[in-house]
Amino acid sequence: ESGGGGAMAIRFTTKRGTDRYHFHLLEQFYNEDLNANGYFNKLTVTAANRFTHRGKSRTQDYAGNVGGPLAPFIPFLKNKLFFFANFEDVPGYGAGNYTTTVLTANTYNGIFTYLGTDGQNHSVNLLTAVAASGCQPNCSSTIDPTISGILGQIQATQAHSIGYVAINGQPYWQTMQYSQPTYNGNLYPTARIDYIINNKLSYHGTWNDHRYIINGTPNYPDGPYPSTNAYLLNSPVTSNTVDFSITPHLLNSVAVGTQGNMEYFYNPSDVHQWAQYGNRNISFPFGTTINPLIPNNTPWKRNNPVWQVHDNGTWIKEGHTITFGANFLRTSFYEQSYGNAGILNVSFGIATNDAVNNVLSQTSGVLPFINTSSTTDITNARNLYAMLTGRINGYSTSYNVNETSHAYAQFAPLMQRFALNTLGTYLQDSWRVASNFTLNYGIHWEFDGAIHSTNGIDSWPTNLYGPSNANFQPGVLNASYNPVVNVQNSVYQRNNVTPAPSVGFAWNVHGGDGFVGRLLGHNK
Repeated sequence: ESGGGGAMAIRFTTKRGTDRYHFHLLEQFYNEDLNANGYFNKLTVTAANRFTHRGKSRTQDYAGNVGGPLAPFIPFLKNKLFFFANFEDVPGYGAGNYTTTVLTANTYNGIFTYLGTDGQNHSVNLLTAVAASGCQPNCSSTIDPTISGILGQIQATQAHSIGYVAINGQPYWQTMQYSQPTYNGNLYPTARIDYIINNKLSYHGTWNDHRYIINGTPNYPDGPYPSTNAYLLNSPVTSNTVDFSITPHLLNSVAVGTQGNMEYFYNPSDVHQWAQYGNRNISFPFGTTINPLIPNNTPWKRNNPVWQVHDNGTWIKEGHTITFGANFLRTSFYEQSYGNAGILNVSFGIATNDAVNNVLSQTSGVLPFINTSSTTDITNARNLYAMLTGRINGYSTSYNVNETSHAYAQFAPLMQRFALNTLGTYLQDSWRVASNFTLNYGIHWEFDGAIHSTNGIDSWPTNLYGPSNANFQPGVLNASYNPVVNVQNSVYQRNNVTPAPSVGFAWNVHGGDGFVGRLLGHNK
């Protein structure tokens, strides 16, 4: 058969309201108190340490629906307008147990405590030791005020910890344990309207949504911008249909559908979240051991909205059943991300030629009995001094193009926008020529658009191959030695010439009373 084209059809099937009211309610709950504790938890839990208790995990699912006549007290809507609504809530409240590495109290002030080769802990004030060495230049003995502020905020979050675990052989930091509320929930709302306008015309509209929410966690207990692992999904689907019986032999149906799939990562991060530090993202020089106070996340959204309109008609005339119509589909995609967005990424460390390297070394005597068979302790001592004094060893950033001004701008998101339009039309006739012979013929014509950028900031090279475009022929060059990258919205042309005619028939052969007749069912 010849159809209206398109690779998809947006439809949503649900109950409809009737001339009587009906409703339904449901509740289902789950609580960790109804479950047995884990074997290992019971082995390790003590009155002083409740970290090994089972985490809170509670859900209380709600559902309900209602349907019936809508506004029956209005005379011209009575027995014509009906509704149905359904709602499901699956919340997931809980608490998670987390760990992160923090400096010990004295380490925040520059006092570096390490396990010496003599088996004893030794403590050295790095700030005082470097100042006393007289090294030049810029051998600071004071803590940088910005770093002091960040470390003070981290120390403030430690008031919400539930315990600490020492790190064997590295007494300058420790593992902090804390509990943080969590939420992982789903919402499923649905609504439908049916309006019987008259005996020839009716309207049907539906709306359905799925919202999936995961609250993020902070890097420290009750810390700012809890965006790690945060996720939000919003997937609405709508359909609107008008059915029109123009005559008893001529029917028409027009439908409009939409679909979205918005994903939002790292909420509630914000590209301005480092404003208090002069729009500088400050990284600690301990790799991933010490987390920054503000998670290194920026907003990231993406969606692929789809719009569809189709119009189908049926005309029955004598022995002909003629179907005709068209289908328009617009598929789009956009993604918003920031990357650095002009935020300066700052890292700390001691350069190779820095005089501090000679003071904080395994042989200078400033750190007596420090381990010489491993560089872990001496490296962490240098990193601690570099962090506290704000010794920058690198910085970088990048800018995005503003999709409106088409110029690089600070805090501008990187916006990718693409769309594809297609249109399909068809005409088909099912002609019953005789009682045992039906001829089917028609044509389908598809107008295929080209995927294209809708904001004009995407580029494409004039030549993908560069100076060589001959396959398996190294050294064979053409004249394009310097391919140019140009702004180009589409890289291929649309195709409007796609006729697809079809012809077929159905023939019920009369076989008589012989073998062929019996094989064909004796004309039955």
